[in-house]
Amino acid sequence: MEEFESKSGKSNEKVTKLTNELAELSEKLEELKESFESKDSGINDTSPLVRIKAALQQIKTEIKAFDLRIGVVSHSLLASKVMIANRKRYQAAQKSRRRRNRSKKDDDDSILSGEEDT
Repeated sequence: MEEFESKSGKSNEKVTKLTNELAELSEKLEELKESFESKDSGINDTSPLVRIKAALQQIKTEIKAFDLRIGVVSHSLLASKVMIANRKRYQAAQKSRRRRNRSKKDDDDSILSGEEDT
């Protein structure tokens, strides 16, 4: 009987030891599961990627709008430069005509004054 009690005690000790090991391993397994789940949910969470894509699309739209504005301003600037150049040419042509008309008038006046003297 004592022999069975000692074997029973040893067996109980082994069972207790194995139960403790099982509990430790179960805890580690749960920790690993939680770790994998958190990593997996982070991988499957595509909301940051969706937000980035939306922001890129908005930036592309804004770039197109700015390109259009730059084109309009560039065209307006070129048109004003052409208009200014045309005005300068027109004014220069008018000055030249006035000078020619004055010199012609002076020549006519000198011819007329010369005829009166003779």
